[in-house]
Amino acid sequence: MRPAVAALVVVLGLGASGCSGSSSPKRAVAPPTTAAPVVKLSVSGTDVIWTGKPGSFPDATKAGVMATLDQWLTGAVVTPLQSGAAGDISPLFSPEVAPRLAGPDRVALVDEGLPRATGITPAAQTVKLTALIDAVGAVALVTATLDVRLDIAAVGGPYSVTHLGELMLQQDGGTWRIAGYDVRSVHEDAAGVTSTTATTTTVKAAGK
Repeated sequence: MRPAVAALVVVLGLGASGCSGSSSPKRAVAPPTTAAPVVKLSVSGTDVIWTGKPGSFPDATKAGVMATLDQWLTGAVVTPLQSGAAGDISPLFSPEVAPRLAGPDRVALVDEGLPRATGITPAAQTVKLTALIDAVGAVALVTATLDVRLDIAAVGGPYSVTHLGELMLQQDGGTWRIAGYDVRSVHEDAAGVTSTTATTTTVKAAGK
């Protein structure tokens, strides 16, 4: 039981067991608030591809990749939908790719400039992870296949936000960063009017 809910139960319990003849005014108890749904990716499946020595998909690698993907979802999608501006997401991208966020690719990766959300309901929030194993059995690249669909409530009317495609991640200094992508972003309002933006860039080998 959450601490706030537990405290509310205690207060209500004390009020019910108090003397009926008490003249003390009863304090109004505010109704409990409903927490906003957590928009966090779940893994729908994993796969491993190798060209040389067979290898596995380590749990630590999965955790590192998912941490980066969830930060992208929060900073590039949820935060701008709620506040109008994205968080600082450039550290989530490789040094070769991060500058592209200042160009036309940003529209497909970041949900800025949309009506301010008063509510967000996930319709889909899954990702499939595929690890590419190199010749020595290490994970060289992870491809994350996205299926993100959010239903948005807004003052001017509801709309939906969809991100489909792939984000490619490489390890850089112990952190998994987005080093390439092939994604499509779709925004659709209640009248069925849609806008679609797609962008792609290939993964560059480190140091090249």
